[in-house]
Amino acid sequence: MENTNMKTMHRPFFSVLTGLSAGTLFLLSSCPSPSTTPPPPTPREAAAPNFSLKPGTYFGTQTLELTSKTPGAVIRFVLREGASAPDPTPESPAYTGPVELKEGTPGKPKSYTLSARAFKDGMNPSPVLRALYSIEAPKARVEITPEAGDLYGTQPLTMSSPDGAEIRYESAQGTDAEGTPNNPTREPIQSDVSDGTGSPIYDTSAAITLTQGTVETPEIYTYWIRAFKDGL
Repeated sequence: MENTNMKTMHRPFFSVLTGLSAGTLFLLSSCPSPSTTPPPPTPREAAAPNFSLKPGTYFGTQTLELTSKTPGAVIRFVLREGASAPDPTPESPAYTGPVELKEGTPGKPKSYTLSARAFKDGMNPSPVLRALYSIEAPKARVEITPEAGDLYGTQPLTMSSPDGAEIRYESAQGTDAEGTPNNPTREPIQSDVSDGTGSPIYDTSAAITLTQGTVETPEIYTYWIRAFKDGL
């Protein structure tokens, strides 16, 4: 007679198969197989903008150009007068052409801070670059040949101004330059090299001769040079 009180035996949720070799077992389970889909790549970063002007002081109104080595990137910037500017955002003005930095007035330069950042879809924004500029009123320029330093043999000293300015100078010979005005001026002054009507005017048609000394005692010359032009 069948025993109805016998408990039902449950089979395990895995199967044991006998291999071809005695004692070899294979365990089969229902674990999922690992994914073969690679993770999404990390977005690249847009190249930071390049500034055509290095930070610093300039004379006269300047134009600043911005470029990025990332093709298709949009450069956005913020320009502020003063010593600070916030970081650009996707809503900041897009760069479309040279940015003008206007000059200040004599004795009152204008200061600007420009921050810029490159944006491109599918890429992380570039780092923020920031530069501070001081734009002074134009000044008359003077060029001197040769440059200051150690020279060998008698040398001609020439001065010129790209702006056509009047060049005035003061000079001293030897190691002791005390008592010589070191700020050339148009105003009447009294010095060994002045006629009382201001510093000497350089004659652009003739060079100044710097005569060589001896091996033991070289000649030392000191020149203070300044260019003057009305309106500059």
